[in-house]
Amino acid sequence: MTKMFDSGIDPYFLNVLGERFNLLDMIQSTEFDQDPKLLVGRLQHTIKPRFDNHDRYIIVMFETDYYWHGHGICLNNIFEIWRHLNIPFYTLILYTNNLGLEHEVQELCQDLHANDRPTIIETFINPLNYQPKHYQDCVPNLDHITHHAICLMAGAKRPHRYATWTALKDIDTDRLIMSIKANAK
Repeated sequence: MTKMFDSGIDPYFLNVLGERFNLLDMIQSTEFDQDPKLLVGRLQHTIKPRFDNHDRYIIVMFETDYYWHGHGICLNNIFEIWRHLNIPFYTLILYTNNLGLEHEVQELCQDLHANDRPTIIETFINPLNYQPKHYQDCVPNLDHITHHAICLMAGAKRPHRYATWTALKDIDTDRLIMSIKANAK
């Protein structure tokens, strides 16, 4: 692999993946989400004339994706780059806390053979579940919070959005700045 980082993937699970597959690279989506050319440059160092059945890339997607025409922009860029670089899609493992991403991926894979599809690993565990050392000193002063605010991004059905929207009835709406309901599709 080109570069290791604190991926948020459980080290035991990452070890299991490493034993089963030849991990070519592991990349955080935040490294290229604002400039897809960075992903192209990174992948060009590992492209092979012929990929083995055990070759895999892991892209860790723990950040919110922004939606346009029903698909996440970052996810769509990943697919376009894989196509542009002629990398088989079976080499892609998407490790995400975005529950429901598999449905989006299946829509983007409609033209692909069943054996040439990415693997999606959805998990609740991500780096935000832990308190890294650099966040330990950053304790917010709750007395300074004067207004509640919420934003539910529209574009794709997500169970947490509907659960949050349902829970809004319990919030003191006199102190709520803004609420945006996700579009139902």
